[in-house]
Amino acid sequence: MFKKLAPHLRRGRHGEKQAERYLRAQGLIIVEKNVRTRRGEIDLIMQDGDTLVFVEVRLRQQGSLVSAAESLNPVKRKKWKTAAQEYLQANHPKPPDCRFDAVLVTQNRGKNHIEWIKGLFL
Repeated sequence: MFKKLAPHLRRGRHGEKQAERYLRAQGLIIVEKNVRTRRGEIDLIMQDGDTLVFVEVRLRQQGSLVSAAESLNPVKRKKWKTAAQEYLQANHPKPPDCRFDAVLVTQNRGKNHIEWIKGLFL
């Protein structure tokens, strides 16, 4: 039997689908989704021209105690970066140019506001 996803995981997948759709509309190409490494998970890996983009998706309700942007704390950023390094070592002997982007999805009364932040850190 298939297990039902917990509500928070269902919401997370919904946010990732919204982000993927948005980024595809901006011309990015999907490479992989939900990549798990020993050090963490990368929500989306996309191609933007010659640049490999590691995308973190953050979904929040309007009025949440912590905004989507605030949830990208130093601990989360470190896990994200080390997961990307592990992915590159395993899959790209000669690493391409890379970038770390965030897609912030804020839900308000059934509507999504999407903010794309390019190049958060090196």
